Amino acid sequence: MDTHSHLKELGFSQYEASCYMALVTTHPVNGSQLSKISGIARSRIYDVLRNLIAKGYVIEVNSGQYAPLPSDELIRNPGKRHGRILVQISPVRYVWYE
Repeated sequence: MDTHSHLKELGFSQYEASCYMALVTTHPVNGSQLSKISGIARSRIYDVLRNLIAKGYVIEVNSGQYAPLPSDELIRNPGKRHGRILVQISPVRYVWYE
């Protein structure tokens, strides 16, 4: 099972999964940059970001600059089932700390 599938198990849409994975690899970024990195249309990226912020997976670190919630917080916050899924995809997020 790939990372996008794991994210979908957590309730991410296809756009949300693509946006989140792009943020994991490059952050902080603004919406325009994220649109290019993720392949999501610029007209749609801000809606996707709002959804991810509302779900608690993305934070706005500066005005217009976005970053994924740190993996340790993601693993702590969701229920046991989600924590198990996040541990399985956490090697992808270790990019944050390199």
